[in-house]
Amino acid sequence: MIKQIQKHVMENEMQRKAKEGKIKRETEENKENNACVYVQRRIRGILARKFVERLRAEEMEFLGMQRKKKTPEEERNDPIKKMEQTRAERKLVQENNFKRYQDAKLLLKEEIDENEGTDLME
Repeated sequence: MIKQIQKHVMENEMQRKAKEGKIKRETEENKENNACVYVQRRIRGILARKFVERLRAEEMEFLGMQRKKKTPEEERNDPIKKMEQTRAERKLVQENNFKRYQDAKLLLKEEIDENEGTDLME
């Protein structure tokens, strides 16, 4: 609500100044020109910031304050990934062995119950 009022007041102020001749009204061509200049200015700023960021990263890498990016070969041969993969494989083997242990334990318990169950009852 307040923004609408402010916008209305600004428009009235601009119309009053245009009538008094203090400012010139913009033509369509001039508006398009100003819009193009505005967009170009913003894009140049964005590109300049990206360029400076890249230069900063290169300089930090050169000074040893930032690690170098890994090459694709280094990423393939990453020891941490190999460690995680080996750990996952070991956990899978461990789970399988634990299941086999539980099954064998049940079988032994059943066998003991069959063989010695009658002795215990007597």
